[in-house]
Amino acid sequence: MAASRAQLDNALEEARSLQAQLAAVDSPDFASQRLSVRLKLMQLEAEKAAVVGSIAEIEENMLRLGSG
Repeated sequence: MAASRAQLDNALEEARSLQAQLAAVDSPDFASQRLSVRLKLMQLEAEKAAVVGSIAEIEENMLRLGSG
């Protein structure tokens, strides 16, 4: 799970960088690419939230089992 989170962090960083580069290009030719990157960012952020939630749940269960 931690490795998945690190991979998602890297993918998010790359996607944000690409989004910034595309935003700097003022051309309608890149509108679909800007939209695609924005959608990919939303997808990656949702996946990261799921991974973070899973890690938190696992850690909580481990603490509960350890104290039980």
